[in-house]
Amino acid sequence: MRSVLLFLFILSNLLHAFSLKQPNCFITPKIHVNVTNCLSEPLFLYCGSKDDPYVKNCTLPAKQYSSWKFCEKLPE
Repeated sequence: MRSVLLFLFILSNLLHAFSLKQPNCFITPKIHVNVTNCLSEPLFLYCGSKDDPYVKNCTLPAKQYSSWKFCEKLPE
């Protein structure tokens, strides 16, 4: 009975973790990207991957910063 309850507890935690909107890297490391524009003019940012449809595009005004997170992909 204890093993069944433990299994259900672990399963519910895993399902909850995968249902969150923010990247929740269970197996792979989470990557944090922070960019600060110290230039006197806007900076165009592009972060993408050939393996992932997620692409971050933005124009960063002078003296501003942007940040985002994503999970490293498992090797195939």
